[in-house]
Amino acid sequence: MSESNNDSGAESDDSEPDSERPDRPWPGFYAWCPESNRIDAFIAAVSALVGASNRWNVGDPDDADPTKVVSLYMADAARLMRDTYPRHGYSHAFFELEGCSGAKWEFNASVFSDRLIERSHSGPIGCCSWMGGVLFPSRVALAKKRGRSTVEVAAGVACRMAMNDIYEILMRICTSSAAITTGGCSGGTTWGAPVLMGATYHADGNPVRDLALSWLDLHDGVRAELAAGSSIDTLMARIEAAPRRSSVPLLDEVLLKREEVLAALDLSPNVLVEALQVCAGKTDPAWKAVEPEVLQALDDMRDPAVEKQEGVPSSSDDHDRFIEEHSPVFVRHLDNGAVVLLAHPYRTLWPLWADTLNLLGIRS
Repeated sequence: MSESNNDSGAESDDSEPDSERPDRPWPGFYAWCPESNRIDAFIAAVSALVGASNRWNVGDPDDADPTKVVSLYMADAARLMRDTYPRHGYSHAFFELEGCSGAKWEFNASVFSDRLIERSHSGPIGCCSWMGGVLFPSRVALAKKRGRSTVEVAAGVACRMAMNDIYEILMRICTSSAAITTGGCSGGTTWGAPVLMGATYHADGNPVRDLALSWLDLHDGVRAELAAGSSIDTLMARIEAAPRRSSVPLLDEVLLKREEVLAALDLSPNVLVEALQVCAGKTDPAWKAVEPEVLQALDDMRDPAVEKQEGVPSSSDDHDRFIEEHSPVFVRHLDNGAVVLLAHPYRTLWPLWADTLNLLGIRS
């Protein structure tokens, strides 16, 4: 993994953080399930996101005013959605969402039929904030006893706060219904290529789908939200149909080759996941150097007895570069047998996949 371009231990800049950066990821959360279960899975996902308040603002597709929303309790909202979805092929909900960091955001969630997705809508189940970048703190509260913070520590705290919130939100969505088989968190308003996402969820425990869906998205123009429900055999057959030695661009001059994807698809899920875990466990040296301070800072934030210094900048080119080049990645196993890959959206999952393919001798 690359070394930071920053001088280690640089003090955090007190200038105004660039919280309105046009390139800040959105981010968006997505999940796939069969169309026959879709409205019920959507209702379950929104219920898990709304939590104890149990109240949603929902749109009524039958109303003459398409912008009108009504505030309903869950049972009434679910009844309205089940009534209107079969006729219109979509439903929307709007609500306040609280992350595990304690931050609160205004979120909207949507569900679309395959017919509407084919006409360019994202989905099938999607969720995002009204404002881009809100899950990435532009300022953090650090213990006053720490004194002046470094760029690396402030960036590390903001990074872990965002990753914790992303993981928790994605788990609320994807584990809310057994019908949901895959999902992820991307930096935009569509799935895009899963290897360029910040997190992916695989109910069957086989994350190789990330590579296959990325290939189809970038080579064939087949959007992930339409192909995500395909079997591994179907995905393999479609990739085998591509010309030999063909490739697709990922980032800058980085290419993903057809033969690399096919080789990964040939592996058993256990071998692939074990290799992903090995690579995720190789902590970047620059991150390892600040991780104890970052974890202590996060503990201090949760301790009401610790006096805080509010408004420490955590978003600038230097902060973002540190996250992009050095932040950690995780491979997590859930009790339901699912596997989750988690990175910060600035970094994406591609470095983890590249290291894993190298370790397996698939990519040189």
